[in-house]
Amino acid sequence: MSLRDFGPNELWFLLMATRWTILLALIAFAGGGAVGLIVAALRVAPLKPLRWLAAGYIQFFMGTPILIQLFMAYYGSSLLGYRPDPWAAAALTFSLNGGAFFGEI
Repeated sequence: MSLRDFGPNELWFLLMATRWTILLALIAFAGGGAVGLIVAALRVAPLKPLRWLAAGYIQFFMGTPILIQLFMAYYGSSLLGYRPDPWAAAALTFSLNGGAFFGEI
């Protein structure tokens, strides 16, 4: 069994993939910030049901692993008859997850 060499082509593919990682991170940061602002406002709302809703949202997203959330967003939505774009499912999941953390902070 021989190992495959790591050459300039592999390095080039990694560098090209980095742009998508950075773009997804920026989308998750912006989306998470917007969701987090709403969640933070609900955490201090005068109505108890709104505070409970925000607390439940935070507990759900902080209490489940991100990989499970990604699987639920992509594969779980097919149970509802919808097949999302993988990129959109990842961006939405990371935004909702980041919103829970930002809302708690």
